[in-house]
Amino acid sequence: MSGAELLVGELKRRGISFIAVLCGHGLNPLLYAAQRAGIRIIDVHNEQTASYIADAYARLTRRVGICAVSAGVAHVNAFAGLLNAWFDCAPVVLITGASELRNLGRGAFQDVNQVHLAMPICKRAELVTCPERIPHAVHESFNVATAGYPGPVHLTIPLDVLSAEVDPNAIGMQSRIHSEVKQRTAADAQLVREAVRMLASASAPLIIAGTGAFYADAGDELLSFASLSRIPIVTPIWDRGVVDYPSQYFLG
Repeated sequence: MSGAELLVGELKRRGISFIAVLCGHGLNPLLYAAQRAGIRIIDVHNEQTASYIADAYARLTRRVGICAVSAGVAHVNAFAGLLNAWFDCAPVVLITGASELRNLGRGAFQDVNQVHLAMPICKRAELVTCPERIPHAVHESFNVATAGYPGPVHLTIPLDVLSAEVDPNAIGMQSRIHSEVKQRTAADAQLVREAVRMLASASAPLIIAGTGAFYADAGDELLSFASLSRIPIVTPIWDRGVVDYPSQYFLG
């Protein structure tokens, strides 16, 4: 099994059905492996589109969106959608190809420190240096992308790592996998009591519902609380989906 086949297998185990791609240097092993595995390749005309597709999918479904681009300039071109995912807390994984490991830092084609460039707008960024690392890198990427405030993650995987042969039986696979944002957590009881006290004493209370409420899929509970307390709800423009049907208490 090649590193690319191992990568695709890990994506498929997590329910990934498509990858938004602008094909280019270093991606061929991934694309061929994805096609053989039945993962749809959405081939776009520029890298921004690939990352925006992954971002939009993640925000609409609350699941991880995957995009892949080639090295160098293509990597930077994908940052538009990646930065949007950073601002809007969307769980996106950007996979970028690269020249062989032995050529990195030696003036290879489109050679640049892609991990360093991605770090300011990603929750996590990693250069995968061996095929045996791929399952763990994917596992950690999905965990980080969907935990806490969701957000984008980056993996640079060089051509020789994708092409290398590996024995999957010799690799410890993660048994617990997921690709959805899990945001249902219990609030601190003391903070809840304090919030109730503040609402009871407020003359004109207002609920501002944001990203946490959206990814918790808490719209029904939120509207129920607003109806009982007669407190109106507003959302930031990027969290409009918190409440997805009309209500006299939802102001937009």
